[in-house]
Amino acid sequence: MVAVVGIAFDDQLDVRVAPGLGFDIVAPLPPDATGVTVTGRAWLLTWAIWRQIGAGQTTGWVNSWHLALLGVTNDVTAEVVNAVASIPHVESMLDLGAMVAEFFRGTEGPCTVTVSAEPAGNDIGEVTYDVIGVAADPIKGYRLRVFGQRDTDMGSYSLYAVERTLLCWRGVSGDGLCI
Repeated sequence: MVAVVGIAFDDQLDVRVAPGLGFDIVAPLPPDATGVTVTGRAWLLTWAIWRQIGAGQTTGWVNSWHLALLGVTNDVTAEVVNAVASIPHVESMLDLGAMVAEFFRGTEGPCTVTVSAEPAGNDIGEVTYDVIGVAADPIKGYRLRVFGQRDTDMGSYSLYAVERTLLCWRGVSGDGLCI
């Protein structure tokens, strides 16, 4: 089973009748879909590998860039705070998430950063970013759930916690590491 990754919270992953953008859409998948089954069939186009998938009653094809196996989730708050030498304070949860995503962004090769879950919450806010293409095979990227505590007097958010889930290319070991 795999998850949909790298799709914006206000968008969808289009499942198509055949591999390629020119084919009809048979169903949409939400940006946070999990439990998607890869059938084993793949098709290489010049710019992407397409995989045949099953999700619920739907079978079709999607660009494999938007599929990943979910690995272990760890609290990496201290790693972020130590890197910036303080607890960050910013104006919005989107800004806080973007700052954390930039910290985990790869420096080699193509890397995409996507807000995959809309900011939510009041006193404790939450936003999810997918960072894909971190150039660290076998790791495809990270799903970052960023939590911020609202300072109502200042109208800003301070970093409260960061959970990082590994997004894996090929497989996940028994202890949740990418293989």
